[in-house]
Amino acid sequence: MFIRYDHYAEYTGAKPHAEQASILKEVFPELKTYSEKLCDEPILPGSEGKFLIPDWRKISSQYGAAVCKVIQKLAERRQVENYRECQFSPKYIQQKPHSHVMWGELNIWQTKFDIYVLDAQFGLRHREKSIHDVRVYRPEVHETVTEYLLGAYAGLIMLLTHPERERSFEQVHPDFGGDEYAPYGDGVFTMATSSCFYESKLQFYASVIDQPRKSYGCISGFLKA
Repeated sequence: MFIRYDHYAEYTGAKPHAEQASILKEVFPELKTYSEKLCDEPILPGSEGKFLIPDWRKISSQYGAAVCKVIQKLAERRQVENYRECQFSPKYIQQKPHSHVMWGELNIWQTKFDIYVLDAQFGLRHREKSIHDVRVYRPEVHETVTEYLLGAYAGLIMLLTHPERERSFEQVHPDFGGDEYAPYGDGVFTMATSSCFYESKLQFYASVIDQPRKSYGCISGFLKA
């Protein structure tokens, strides 16, 4: 029998921005500011709400190091199994070009702030599709919106502020298709990364990009076109 997975029942969308900000500032005391005005704007088509995501350069000067630091912070708050420990240098992980574009746009429009406000969805929109197919063939959400696949850094921040998103094995788990991953550290980026919940742990690992999986879906963010 075909089973279509959904979000875990306790996850109901983005938390109020003040609650997200409180968590981020507790974990990263150096973070101070975000735009409450943007949080009060209507959500964009395709979005599950407004998510607060710090500029990764506020966490570390190197993208992979920022990913690693967020995993470490997650591990201080819940059980985490990191199958890619110590494998986050540029020869292992890099952002897709469109991810660079998204961060650049956020920096232009929210340059005064440590924490960006981003409309996003947590995987349901692209469930049951391979990471490759979502990268290449994803349908347009709306003519007024541009969709960007999110990488491990943004996705793990969202899990930090929304731990209820990963609480069961039988649910939709997030693929981080905004990054590329080289499993052998040789600069050959043939994989991506994903998370799941198994044996009472949040698990982080490298994932194939060309096989659709019924309980996974790429997470993505949305900006005004």
